[in-house]
Amino acid sequence: MRLFPVGPLIGRKCVADVKLDDKHTIPAGCCVALGIYQIHRDPSIWGPESGKFNPDHFLPEKVAERHPYAYLPFSGGPRNCIGIRYAWLSMKILIAHLVRNYRFKTSLKMADLNIKFAIILRITNGCLVSIEDRSCSPV
Repeated sequence: MRLFPVGPLIGRKCVADVKLDDKHTIPAGCCVALGIYQIHRDPSIWGPESGKFNPDHFLPEKVAERHPYAYLPFSGGPRNCIGIRYAWLSMKILIAHLVRNYRFKTSLKMADLNIKFAIILRITNGCLVSIEDRSCSPV
C-alpha cells in the first residue's frame, strides 16, 4: 500500500490559510491536490531505495522516526477513511487466510509494471499471478 496506494491522489479545499513556512502560505479557498503516490516514494522520507519494497520501513523504531503523514494508505487527519480499522483488520485476515492456503507466483517484475492514475491506481498490463492450492502440493 506504500508503493501502490489505492488512492494515489487526494484533493482538499483549504478552509483557512495554511502557513507552510516563512515564505509560503496556501490561502483559504484554494483547492490542493496531494500526491500520495509521490509521498510514498520520496527518497527524503523512505531512503535512497524508496521505490523498492522493504518491510523494515515499518519496524516500530522506523515508524517512530517518521512524520505521521508520511504514510497515508487511507488518507489522514479528520477526513481520513472512516473504515480504516475495519479495512486493516479485514485485509490482515484475508491475507493470512490466502497465504496459509495458497502459494502465489509471478514472473512479472516491478520494472515491468505499467500503472494508470485514475480515482484508484490500476495496473494496466494485468495482474499476472498464478495461484496453487497448498493442500494439493507437497510442502
